[in-house]
Amino acid sequence: MSRPVRVAAVSYLNAKPLLAGLQALPAGEVELRLEVPARLPGLLAAGEADVALLPVAALPRIPGAYAVGTHGIAADGPVASVALFSQVPMTQIEEVLLDHQSCTSVALVQLLLAGHWRRQVRFSAAQEGYIDRIAGTRAGVIIGDRAMTQGARFCHKWDLAQVWKEWTGLPFVFAAWAAVRPLPEGFVQRFDEANAAGLERLDEIADAHAAQAGYDLRTYYRDHLRFRLDGRMRQGQALFLERLASLPPVQP
Repeated sequence: MSRPVRVAAVSYLNAKPLLAGLQALPAGEVELRLEVPARLPGLLAAGEADVALLPVAALPRIPGAYAVGTHGIAADGPVASVALFSQVPMTQIEEVLLDHQSCTSVALVQLLLAGHWRRQVRFSAAQEGYIDRIAGTRAGVIIGDRAMTQGARFCHKWDLAQVWKEWTGLPFVFAAWAAVRPLPEGFVQRFDEANAAGLERLDEIADAHAAQAGYDLRTYYRDHLRFRLDGRMRQGQALFLERLASLPPVQP
């Protein structure tokens, strides 16, 4: 592969520590493309990206997908940026709007509603501006930077990673680096080391994006997110995919 390795990742602030480390790679080794999570699986499957920060719910749908390195985006308790919001208690929710930018998070809320909360609700695909439609008995999943800044509008918030931890006792992995085709010799090691280099600069990265965030990025990076995917996180990921496979298909 003589051309740069095409790396696709999310445009959210939660990925900045991983992406910052890519600057440590030799000039021209990677070509970075930023998208919302729901678009990344299509880019990888179509060969438009060589490596993607893949939403884990998409892994079973991409033949030949394999993990690249040991980094991703996970939580071992509250994540703060992925939640179900509502103006009414859980027992009164009748409809849930599914964030159009998400893949794993909407699968997680469907799984939690069916298996943990034991609630049967109507799911609706949400489009741009859907947050204003969260009212009455209609709840909605909000992810990323919007979840951090707009949550105060609602009476009830369920942090989906925290609920998963309470249900299973395990961390939750939202995204992990993956590929479907062979990568240049030595690239995976250099890529993994670059990710690790970014994690050594968490406070610096948080301060650089503080004005854009509108919330405490230092706390978010250090207390809510986990970027190194250890054995327990991989165990949580495997359990999520196992339970997701047994969930009847939902037609939003």
